[in-house]
Amino acid sequence: MKKIKSLYLHVPHCLRRCNYCDFYHLSGPNPDWDSFESYLYASWPKHQELLQQRGFAIGELENLYLGGGTPALWGERGAKFLTNFILERGIVLSPTVESTLELNPGGRDLPAVVSAWEQFGVNRFSIGVQSLRDEFLELLGRNHTARNSHQALEYFADRGLNYSVDLMLGLPYSAKFKRDIADELNSILRYSPPHISIYILTTKPDYSHNGNLPDEEWIRQEYLLVSKLLVASGYQHYEVSNFAQAKHKSAHNLEYWQQQTVAALGPSASGLLLNSDRPSGATRYRWSGYPADPRLELECLNVSQLQLERIYMNLRSEVGLNWGQEFNQEQQAIFVDDLLPKWSERGYLAKQPHAHRVVLGSLGYLMLDSLLEDLYPLLPE
Repeated sequence: MKKIKSLYLHVPHCLRRCNYCDFYHLSGPNPDWDSFESYLYASWPKHQELLQQRGFAIGELENLYLGGGTPALWGERGAKFLTNFILERGIVLSPTVESTLELNPGGRDLPAVVSAWEQFGVNRFSIGVQSLRDEFLELLGRNHTARNSHQALEYFADRGLNYSVDLMLGLPYSAKFKRDIADELNSILRYSPPHISIYILTTKPDYSHNGNLPDEEWIRQEYLLVSKLLVASGYQHYEVSNFAQAKHKSAHNLEYWQQQTVAALGPSASGLLLNSDRPSGATRYRWSGYPADPRLELECLNVSQLQLERIYMNLRSEVGLNWGQEFNQEQQAIFVDDLLPKWSERGYLAKQPHAHRVVLGSLGYLMLDSLLEDLYPLLPE
């Protein structure tokens, strides 16, 4: 049996739905935790059956990520439930595990929530700040204020906790309200968070503010400015959306970007099981049927699909593209003679290629979709 060392748990509940959100979630002031916990109990034997069929078993976990939704809402109850849940199933957390919990500023008693989850084993927190201006938080339908964010950041910084901050770019009415992203970022940097994630707002077709979003040039300038400021402040831009101080890269994210096997539980959660003979493909699965009938939706990925995903994931991170491994001799010649000089001339590279590997810089990350179009003729059908 191959041992799985990473587990993602999706907790769908949140107090209020953000108007741009397209993730599976359940919003409201009184989450039905009984149904959620029953769903996890009912899911487990089905998950075990899938793993056994594919030759896997949950091993000592090096990485546990509680995402949502707002899993922090589960509070002390959730911490106690998960403690019993993993003990009853023989799941062990490694002494070096990175265990992350997503939370939002504001809400219930922060010290009590943090303490309960630390007792469970959480040692990293991801804080959904998004903006430090109330008018933008209101536009996004967020359930907290800028003051709440400062209070949360101060709490984590004063205690020397390991945490990450989410900040969002490309917000509606950015030009009208003269959003100063550098000012917001500098306010966050005063707390010196170990990790910062920067996301460009993506919206649904029926999003109410679609007509008031900034243009591509505005977003481009925001992104490049943020990258420049963070790199100058000692952060490593190690993935399209992520910046870390030394030794604080997200283990959870790295597992996904490096196309590693990741188990998943919870409604809409998605996992990946790589076949023992890696070139032979993989199984991606997703949970549905919430709350009463947990079901697994399976997708079998062939070699070509895995390669396409691997190239995309590697290019969007510091791993970069190893053209010597991914392409045959003819494809390598086209890449080296035609594409590589163009990418270099346009400033897309973080550094000069070395050992058949190319790594993108900030501008290259921003242009990733265009670069993938350049590569499509070299990729399998």
